[in-house]
This record gives sequence, structure tokens and C-alpha cells, in this order.
Amino acid sequence: MVFVADALPVSLVRIIEFLNEQMSSAEVLGVEVRQYVGGEHIVYVPRVVGNTSTAVAQKSTTGAQQWDEALFLAAVNARCTPAEVSLVGRLMDDVRERGVGLVWGRGSTPGVAGWYSLHGRPAGVWGLNASVAQPSGRAYMALNLADLVNHIGTDRIEAAAGVLERIPSLARKIAEARTNNWHKYPSSYLADVAPNTVRIETLFEGIRILTDPAAYTEAGSL
Repeated sequence: MVFVADALPVSLVRIIEFLNEQMSSAEVLGVEVRQYVGGEHIVYVPRVVGNTSTAVAQKSTTGAQQWDEALFLAAVNARCTPAEVSLVGRLMDDVRERGVGLVWGRGSTPGVAGWYSLHGRPAGVWGLNASVAQPSGRAYMALNLADLVNHIGTDRIEAAAGVLERIPSLARKIAEARTNNWHKYPSSYLADVAPNTVRIETLFEGIRILTDPAAYTEAGSL
């Protein structure tokens, strides 16, 4: 999978790197093609992102780490606050109750994706990453709007976005996704959501609209 643009924002670069590190059987890269004009000449200079040293290492047999529930939760408990741990558990429980299943990452940092059935087809709706085991590490989640728009259409994405952008840490990224026809993966640190009950409920309301036709219909009637 290759993302090509004249400029790749930092948020998308982070998602590309995350996906490439987690997907051992596929390559996820970004190509930024800058244009330089001098007189009558135009030069295009490409830059490849996503092929990090971590991604290269995890795709080799010696550098790969296959995460499972026990390993992932152990990392989350060691690296996250109690409020963040609670949010992670609730997200996983939501998939177990309403979704298709959890897909565990394979990379240097602990990751998991929540998959749901959308119009009878399984799709990854969100991804969680516990980050690195260092003081600078911050666990985060990403919403796969760029993938979901092809499953459920722009109207439903817009309905969910109207809810999710109430979360301050997602507001700007949701706005960027909207201006790019939803071809973005808005992300937020868990710490910017977990301590606040209103933000947590807002997050789950947005996820329900993305994954439940009844919730979407109800949102449209309000």
C-alpha cells in the first residue's frame, strides 16, 4: 500500500510508520513528491517515508514480535495510567460484544486493531499502540477513516466526525480529514481522552455511528 502526495503531514507519516511496523506480511509506505520550478524547468524530488529501521527489523525473522492479548495487556499496564488502561479494556470489550475480532500487531511496539462488520464485510475501525517502553512513549489510537469511507460512505463518516470532533485532541485532525475527503487517519494520545468521562463517551458514540447502522440513523434524526 502506497500513499502518494505532494506533501505528507506529520500525522499521516506517523500512521504510515505505525502500519508498516505492525504489518509483517505487507509494506505500507508513503511517497512525498515535491515539485521545484526554476525558469522553464520543473524537477520532481520523491521522498519515501514509512520504511523505518523498526519496520525493516520487524519484517525479518529475527526482529519480529508477534503480540497477543497477554503480551499487549502486560505492556499497556506497565506503560499507561489506570485511566488509559481502563479505556483500552473498554475498547477491546466493545469489539468482543459488537465486532468481528481483535487483530494483534506484529512489530517492535505493542499494537492491536479493532475490526467490525460493515455491510457484511469485516473492516478495521481503529488501531491502538502502547508505544515504546520509555518515558517519552505515549500510547495512542487511530481511527481508520480513510479505509472506512469506502465501506460506509461520506455521509456516515461525516455523522461520526461531527461527534468525534468534540474531543479537543481530535478536532483539528478531523477537520484535516474532512478537507481531504476523509483520506486520513485521525489519531489521539489516550491521555488526551482517558481522564475525561465526557470525552470517553463521545469517542464511543462516534465509534457506534461508524459501526452500527441504527446508531447512524438515530444520529441523523437528532
